[in-house]
Amino acid sequence: MILVVDDIEIMRMTVRLIVERSTDDEIEALMAGSGQEAVKIVSERDDIDLILLDYQMPFQNGIQTTRKIVEIRPDIKIVFISAYDMDFMSEARDAGATACVTKDKLTRVLPAILSNDFDAIRRVNGVWVF
Repeated sequence: MILVVDDIEIMRMTVRLIVERSTDDEIEALMAGSGQEAVKIVSERDDIDLILLDYQMPFQNGIQTTRKIVEIRPDIKIVFISAYDMDFMSEARDAGATACVTKDKLTRVLPAILSNDFDAIRRVNGVWVF
């Protein structure tokens, strides 16, 4: 199960569509429109394996959301996706993120992310794996 977290609905839907088209397997993707909603979903469900998380959201940004989620589920994989520069990468790593990906590279690297093959994307420009 994947959780897509972005405050912009069209981005959530786009990422969800990319997820659905990235694999032949049936992958269910839940969506959350805020960091607070993501934390609530993770606290209520134990079947989420991967979170695709936007950095810049109102009220609770991706770093704050990551810290709260890691308190609940330290084993969960969290991949930041952002259209902005990645000045927050070291903070994301320290908060518990697995990787950061620019939104324009998501389609290219998502199959590897879904198969938990982060080594395959280490050398892709616009992708940082921790």
